[in-house]
Amino acid sequence: MSTPNVFFKSNSYLALNLEPRSEVPSAYGRHAPAIKVARQTGARGVAICTQLHQQLQQRDAKDPLPWTLFDGELSKKILQEHHLPEYLEKFIPDEAIGELQGTINELLGRHPSLWTLFKDTKETIARLASTGHCILVGHGSNHIAGHLHNVLSVRLIGSTAVRTRHVMDSLQINRAQAQALIKREDHARRSYVKQHFHCDIDDPASYDLVLRTDHWSDAGAAACIVKALEQLNPT
Repeated sequence: MSTPNVFFKSNSYLALNLEPRSEVPSAYGRHAPAIKVARQTGARGVAICTQLHQQLQQRDAKDPLPWTLFDGELSKKILQEHHLPEYLEKFIPDEAIGELQGTINELLGRHPSLWTLFKDTKETIARLASTGHCILVGHGSNHIAGHLHNVLSVRLIGSTAVRTRHVMDSLQINRAQAQALIKREDHARRSYVKQHFHCDIDDPASYDLVLRTDHWSDAGAAACIVKALEQLNPT
């Protein structure tokens, strides 16, 4: 999926959602479904979510509200919605921001504060999830707006060995580097969720579906998620 194509689809989606809800028709009515995805590093989250987006968009091609994938672009959308400068994107990672770091940033005059960026992140994710027809990846999205019954919450996991091989192959790095990357990113995401949501990212009770991707193809894993979405009870 090319970057210009992602920007076009994301901007089209947001343009529709800036209108009153009654002006955003959907075959599902007000409660169009949405999917929030948490993933372990190396569990092929990007590839599977790309396949998931393609399958859902093909299935719902006639619906005027398009399915849109927000993965690496979610940070840009957060800044866009809250009219913030692009340089702040690097301060919206899936990682914990300690009190000391936040204080230092505020003393340095960095505006808005990191806490404000986190609040803006929550608001954007909650609004997108409420509108529906979006796949939200990372940023603790599974722990935001948990009261919404139109949202399927998914976690993608895998064995350390398989994830290590995938990272080695995709990034062309050695085993030690891949293991270090997995350990660092998984720890950062775990800390982010623990600090901001007081939850254990590995708790299966936090998700509707936990999928171990070791023996699934990208298309097969995506199809499994689509099937689970079709069984979701929005009431």
